[in-house]
Amino acid sequence: MCCLLLIFVGVDTYLRLQEPLAYRNSSVCPKLRPEISLVELKSALGEPVYVERKGNDWLYFATPSIHAGAITAEVDLVWEKVIALRCYEDGPPTWTITP
Repeated sequence: MCCLLLIFVGVDTYLRLQEPLAYRNSSVCPKLRPEISLVELKSALGEPVYVERKGNDWLYFATPSIHAGAITAEVDLVWEKVIALRCYEDGPPTWTITP
């Protein structure tokens, strides 16, 4: 048990020091609520590291290297509102709305 705690503290410290934006984003993302605007999303998570244009824009944000995939958000281009947010690659989206 002691070794597991030391490993967790070590990984947590490493991520906090080596990937500060990604580390912060992983704790901020689950707190974001539906109906946020694109401006509010960027204010909370920083500028996206990648944008994919297919129908609506899909924005990819800095995520800790130990996560399965990036934090992603689908943005309605007309209303500039976030319509889907995925904080974790595994499982369903964190939330979705219909524009």
